[in-house]
Amino acid sequence: MVALAAGTGGCGNSHASSPAERADAYRHTLHRGERLGELRVPRLHVSVPIYVGFDQQILTRGPGWYPGSHLPGEHHLMYVAGHRRTHGGPFRWAGRLRPGDRVVISVPYGTATYSVTHHEFVLESHTQILRGPPRDELRLQSSTIPPGHTRLVVFATLVSLEDAG
Repeated sequence: MVALAAGTGGCGNSHASSPAERADAYRHTLHRGERLGELRVPRLHVSVPIYVGFDQQILTRGPGWYPGSHLPGEHHLMYVAGHRRTHGGPFRWAGRLRPGDRVVISVPYGTATYSVTHHEFVLESHTQILRGPPRDELRLQSSTIPPGHTRLVVFATLVSLEDAG
């Protein structure tokens, strides 16, 4: 069950009242390389910024949001990738996530809490992993060594989305 808090606050658009409308309004303000929000894993005491973009230049700075995916509240997949062992290893903890662990994504219009369901290793060529179901889901991808072989992907479903206002 997904609990959605109502409200009109968030990202400065008093006309956007649903989570999907607030997410869409925020999406239109985003530019490559800027900070999108923050990802937290309470059990592991981890907090990392998320940047807009999915190329190596962005991922060198920190985890990047795939702009072909969605934002919390848009009823689709949010996809975020980060390095596991290089560039400071912002996702070094990804392999320690367990089913039921909470992953919290904070963006200006609200805070989304996801529950980890499982993880799996996928080949780099398995690009259909970037396409998700028509529901709010989070996938966290971390690369493994050597590069180009497999990626650890953590799957999580939305538990709640609280309005920032």
